[in-house]
Amino acid sequence: MYEQWLAMEQFYYEDVGVILIFFIIGAILSISTISHLSHWFSKVVNGIFLVFVIISGIFIFNNINQHGELMAKAKYVSPANRDFKRNVYRDEQYSATSKNLFRNAYMSQHFEGVGLYQSKEFVEEVEYLGRDSKGYLYFQIDGNIYLVLESVVTFEDEQTTAIRVGKGYKLIDEKLTELGFISQSRIFFQEFRVPNSMIDKEFEREQNSIIMQHKEIVAKWVTPG
Repeated sequence: MYEQWLAMEQFYYEDVGVILIFFIIGAILSISTISHLSHWFSKVVNGIFLVFVIISGIFIFNNINQHGELMAKAKYVSPANRDFKRNVYRDEQYSATSKNLFRNAYMSQHFEGVGLYQSKEFVEEVEYLGRDSKGYLYFQIDGNIYLVLESVVTFEDEQTTAIRVGKGYKLIDEKLTELGFISQSRIFFQEFRVPNSMIDKEFEREQNSIIMQHKEIVAKWVTPG
């Protein structure tokens, strides 16, 4: 995968730029000799320019066919999964602020979409505390109590303990780190799974208890919102 991505960026950010420069130069020379078409020099210039256009067109067409899929996936490259942005002839380093913001946000689609990472499911046991009178659900994770919306909780007959389920991503080819891609992502929370036998469990909130919102970073996992 390293070689394919490197070749795609070589074509898209370097080769196309070189072709464009020579095309502009050739077009200027061709236009400047248009009034002397009968002259041998004009014929040579326009002939060379025509050959260049044909060869360049074939080269670009073949490379788009070869790298088109990766070029489409390049839109998912961001500070979430890479240290710098490729531009024509130069690399632009993402700021520390941007990287921190993106890598602590719920950006699983950037790892899924770019096609350079393989996903892995993570499961961690948690404690389900029950439901309050307003319908909110509560879990204890790493010693903290979190208020959770029912939309991210599934009650299942086959569950014997409460768990939280997430997904993480790791590079398919570690050599891609040489191109600035990070080796692995954070774990992105997906859902809680609770035994169906606990569906009627009630939770009574103590007056001075500290209840945290289940969002952003929760015990090292990234959650939506």
